[in-house]
Amino acid sequence: MDITFSKKKLGKQLNESKTMIRVYGPRRAKKLMLVLTSLRAAPNLGIYSPPYSPPHRCHELTGNL
Repeated sequence: MDITFSKKKLGKQLNESKTMIRVYGPRRAKKLMLVLTSLRAAPNLGIYSPPYSPPHRCHELTGNL
Protein backbone atom coordinates (compact mmCIF):
# COMPACT_ATOMS: atom_id res chain seq x y z
CA MET A 1 0.00 0.00 0.00
CA ASP A 2 1.23 3.49 -0.78
CA ILE A 3 1.31 5.92 2.13
CA THR A 4 1.14 9.65 1.44
CA PHE A 5 1.51 12.47 3.93
CA SER A 6 -0.22 15.84 3.94
CA LYS A 7 2.99 17.77 4.61
CA LYS A 8 6.43 17.23 3.09
CA LYS A 9 8.05 17.73 6.52
CA LEU A 10 5.91 14.98 8.08
CA GLY A 11 6.73 12.61 5.23
CA LYS A 12 10.44 13.21 5.76
CA GLN A 13 10.11 12.65 9.52
CA LEU A 14 8.28 9.35 9.08
CA ASN A 15 10.30 7.97 6.15
CA GLU A 16 13.81 8.51 7.54
CA SER A 17 14.66 6.49 10.64
CA LYS A 18 17.30 8.87 12.03
CA THR A 19 14.94 11.84 11.74
CA MET A 20 12.12 9.82 13.26
CA ILE A 21 14.25 8.86 16.28
CA ARG A 22 15.39 12.45 16.77
CA VAL A 23 11.86 13.89 16.57
CA TYR A 24 9.82 11.20 18.37
CA GLY A 25 12.38 9.43 20.56
CA PRO A 26 13.64 5.84 20.25
CA ARG A 27 10.68 4.02 21.81
CA ARG A 28 7.95 5.83 19.89
CA ALA A 29 9.99 5.74 16.66
CA LYS A 30 10.32 1.96 16.95
CA LYS A 31 6.55 1.57 17.33
CA LEU A 32 5.90 3.96 14.43
CA MET A 33 8.30 1.99 12.22
CA LEU A 34 6.46 -1.25 13.02
CA VAL A 35 3.06 0.24 12.18
CA LEU A 36 4.29 1.91 8.99
CA THR A 37 6.00 -1.30 7.87
CA SER A 38 2.84 -3.33 8.40
CA LEU A 39 0.76 -0.72 6.55
CA ARG A 40 3.18 -0.70 3.61
CA ALA A 41 3.09 -4.51 3.44
CA ALA A 42 -0.72 -4.64 3.47
CA PRO A 43 -2.48 -4.80 0.10
CA ASN A 44 -5.38 -2.72 1.48
CA LEU A 45 -6.95 -1.63 4.77
CA GLY A 46 -9.39 -4.55 4.68
CA ILE A 47 -6.93 -6.78 6.49
CA TYR A 48 -7.28 -4.54 9.56
CA SER A 49 -11.04 -5.07 9.79
CA PRO A 50 -12.44 -6.53 13.04
CA PRO A 51 -11.54 -10.22 12.78
CA TYR A 52 -7.91 -9.40 12.01
CA SER A 53 -7.37 -6.31 14.14
CA PRO A 54 -6.59 -7.22 17.78
CA PRO A 55 -3.15 -5.56 17.94
CA HIS A 56 -4.35 -2.23 16.54
CA ARG A 57 -7.83 -2.24 18.08
CA CYS A 58 -9.51 -1.16 14.84
CA HIS A 59 -13.28 -1.30 14.73
CA GLU A 60 -16.00 -0.31 12.33
CA LEU A 61 -17.74 2.96 13.12
CA THR A 62 -21.47 2.69 13.77
CA GLY A 63 -24.32 5.13 14.14
CA ASN A 64 -23.76 8.61 12.74
CA LEU A 65 -19.95 8.39 12.82
